[in-house]
Amino acid sequence: MIFTLFIIGSAIGSFLGVCVERLNRGETIIKGRSHCDSCGHTLSWYDLIPLLSFLSLRGRCRYCKKSLSWQLPAIEIVTGMALVYSVSPLFLLFCSLIVIFFSDLKYGIIPDEAIVLGSLSAIFYNFYNVYNFYNDYNLFSAAAAAGFLGIIYLLSRGRGLGFGDVKLGFLMGLFLGWPRIIFALYFSYILGAIIILPLLFLKKKSLRDTISFGPFLIIGTLCAHFLPEPFLTAVTLLLRWW
Repeated sequence: MIFTLFIIGSAIGSFLGVCVERLNRGETIIKGRSHCDSCGHTLSWYDLIPLLSFLSLRGRCRYCKKSLSWQLPAIEIVTGMALVYSVSPLFLLFCSLIVIFFSDLKYGIIPDEAIVLGSLSAIFYNFYNVYNFYNDYNLFSAAAAAGFLGIIYLLSRGRGLGFGDVKLGFLMGLFLGWPRIIFALYFSYILGAIIILPLLFLKKKSLRDTISFGPFLIIGTLCAHFLPEPFLTAVTLLLRWW
């Protein structure tokens, strides 16, 4: 059953990879055959087998021999693991976060379609999950997270983060509720500082460069969701001391 779910999830992940590319290019995800980004050659079915095609081709296009992006097999693996973890509305939410993560990482854009799907999935998940059903603070958490990120967006005039991050904050709060949203935001900024500051110090990045913050927010969201409550408290106290 685990193997079957992983195979199905990786096939769904292949579709999510198409969504990442086409949504950011303004293309439809319904029509059109998949093609190589380098030579434009239409791909056959045996070029699109999740993971196996990438491995058999050794990461290169069958037709032009150019190197293929690692992004698609990464999405397929992560989506397969997500379906193994949960066959519920939570899986749809994970799919939204996967699209947002790789879209923002590669293109610096958070698609509105993924935000809408993720928000609806978060609502259904909270009704589906009895543990979260009692939480009346999800909408408040969503508004608070979006408001906090919105203030940073306004004060920095869009340089500190984009408006897509504000909408992602709403989704995070809707999903996590209170007080896990606090940990998610706190951990995201700590992680961002740990990674971005050395890049600035080494002059790999400058203050004028645009750095995608969505992936940090999503990592913080997943940590806040998966970590047990006592561990969240301990980590928060440790980070505050540090």
